[in-house]
Amino acid sequence: MAVEAHGGRIGVISEENKEVLFWFTLPHFCDLKMFKDESLSREDKSLLLSNSDKSDILKYALELRKLEIYEVSSILIILNSIELKNNRIETWSSKVRESVQALNKEQYEILINLETGT
Repeated sequence: MAVEAHGGRIGVISEENKEVLFWFTLPHFCDLKMFKDESLSREDKSLLLSNSDKSDILKYALELRKLEIYEVSSILIILNSIELKNNRIETWSSKVRESVQALNKEQYEILINLETGT
C-alpha cells in the first residue's frame, strides 16, 4: 500500500513450478532535500491568496484536511480536480503537491488550513 500511496505500482510474475518475481516501481521525484530546505512561512509572498481564492479552494482544502500526508493517491486526485483559475491558486496547488512529495507535514498543514496570505 505504501508503494501505491506514492504513485508506484506493485506486481508479480509467476509461472507454475518456476521462480516467482515480485516487483515494484516508484515515480522519480526531484531531490526531496530541496523541498525541505524551502520551508513555507505563513507570510510567503508567492501565496497571497485573496478571499475569493480561498473561497474557490475551500471545498478542496476541507477534503484534504480529512487525509494524512501519506495518502498521496487520494491527495493527488483532489489536487487534479481543482480548477486553476489564476496563478495564485495554481501556486497553492503546486506547493501542496510539493509538500506531499517531500512529506513536509508542517507545510502541508499550513497550506490546507489556508493560513497563507490574506
